[in-house]
This record gives sequence, C-alpha cells and structure tokens, in this order.
Amino acid sequence: MTEVACPRSTAVVDNLKRGAYSAESLEKLRSKLEGARARASRWRQHGRELQKLLAGRATLYVSPRVKGARACVNHCPESVRLIQDVVRFFRPHLIVEFGTKYGGLTLVLHDACPEATLYSYDLHKEYLLVRLEWFGPSVYFVTQDLLAHRSRELKHLLCSAACKLLYCDNGDKEREVLMYAPLLNSGDLLGVHDWEREVRPEKVQSVLVDFDPVDHQLFAAARSSTRFWRRR
Repeated sequence: MTEVACPRSTAVVDNLKRGAYSAESLEKLRSKLEGARARASRWRQHGRELQKLLAGRATLYVSPRVKGARACVNHCPESVRLIQDVVRFFRPHLIVEFGTKYGGLTLVLHDACPEATLYSYDLHKEYLLVRLEWFGPSVYFVTQDLLAHRSRELKHLLCSAACKLLYCDNGDKEREVLMYAPLLNSGDLLGVHDWEREVRPEKVQSVLVDFDPVDHQLFAAARSSTRFWRRR
C-alpha cells in the first residue's frame, strides 16, 4: 500500500526539524493542534450519541422551558419522564449532580425544578461544554475531583438543612455513593445511574440500609438504569 502524505503537513514537519519556527509560531501551532483535537473529540462524541439515539438508549431532550435548548441524554425517553416526575414530586431545594458531561441531564433536572439551587460537578473541564444561557443564576458548574478526598464545601452542602437530591453519575458511582450518601439527612433523595451495570447492589448495601426505594418498579418496567431512594 502506498502511503500518501499531506504536502502541508510534510512542510510543517520539515520546518520543525530545521528549527524554522519561532517560539510564537510554535505556540500558534500548538493551539491549532489542541483545537483540532477538541473538534475531533466532539465529533466522536456526536457519533456515539447518534448511535445511542438510533438504538433507543438515549434521548434528544428538548427543553419546554428554554427556547432552542436541547441535548442528548443517556436515558431512554420514559426514563427521562420518570426522573422528572420524581424531582417534581419531592421538589428539592438543592440538587447536587456528580457527572456533568455535556450538561444533558443537568438540563433535565433544572427543568424539573428550576427554583432549586443546582451544583453540577465534573473532573474534566473539557466536558463542561454546556450552554450557560440555558441555565438560571442558581446553577453552578464545578470542576473538581470528588474522589481524591471528600470536598469540605460539598460536605457542607450535603449536611445543610435544605431538602436535597444527590444524583451520582460520574466515573466511579459506587465510591460516590459510599463517600457522600451518608451525609444526606432524613427526607433527602439519592439518585444513581447505571444501577446493576456499574453500581453493584451488594457493594453499596451498607449505605442503602438507611434508605427506602422510590418507584423502583416503575423504573425497572421502563428498563431504566436509574434508581432513587429517600433517606429515612
């Protein structure tokens, strides 16, 4: 097989070898490369989301509250409806979401209870590609590693007197539940995504003994991997 090289790329490599670029030019090249990588990553993500939409494992959620606001959510349509039903019924004053990604579920939660203060946490800044104009002034996006150590600020939030929802949908959901669910007060809600997929019931049972299931049969019937509990 004959290898075909892009003339422009070949010229750039030759100039790099000769040291023909200044420090300023190298910085511009580095910036262009990072931009190209970010665009490629977004296109790969769009492709994965399209595959999930076509397979019925994801939903193109359209906000009824904000004109033009829409996002791909990794939940089936019935699961999205059930999640919003639970949030609307309990009307938490504070919502804490672990795992912002592209802000799809953040929008779902915010639409269900727009008067609640909402904190959405993620480890990677590049995942916070959300349209901030879709959210009110009471929504905060925080970049933080929640598993390296227990956040003092987050501990203060979860121990506050306000009625709360903690929704775990980050990279290690079992550890998130074990570290942060015990901080919830009586009457607070715990939500978990990927139940029985990434979250094994036996691994978090020591914490869930203090919680009562909320509509588990409805979520199971909808083939949803989300589950909710309320602390006794």
